[in-house]
Amino acid sequence: MKTKSIFISAIPVFALFMQLNAQSVEKPIEDLPVKSVVNSSNQVQAEASIVFDEYKHDFGTIKESDGKVSAVFTFTNRSDSPLVISKVAVSCGCSAAEWTQEPVAPGGQGYVKATYDPKNRIAFFNKSLMVYSNGNPSKTTLSIQGTVVKK
Repeated sequence: MKTKSIFISAIPVFALFMQLNAQSVEKPIEDLPVKSVVNSSNQVQAEASIVFDEYKHDFGTIKESDGKVSAVFTFTNRSDSPLVISKVAVSCGCSAAEWTQEPVAPGGQGYVKATYDPKNRIAFFNKSLMVYSNGNPSKTTLSIQGTVVKK
């Protein structure tokens, strides 16, 4: 009894992968389209867009005795609609957040301030803040990190 073996060449599969990969080049954020929504009056309206200057802050090495440290993350509303931050959730009780409470006008800037308390926390830390807004994206992750050393 003869058996036939099926042999699939990896070359065509690899070529297809390379062709698809070449087409998925990332665009700079400024070139991405602003998502539109239809409001209750059936008018097309741009959705608010939130873009932070930085998404991560490294405090480096800090002394426990120096007390709390803070970092301010600045964002821009890159759309034609007001941007509102509804809440900022921190990953633990050692961190706190403050943020722009009023709506940010199109083209305007706002902030999220992250504060870390190093008291009794001698070690490396990496904490996150979840920023919830009516923007695109609706949830943005920011992070702070550093190393706390003894007094």
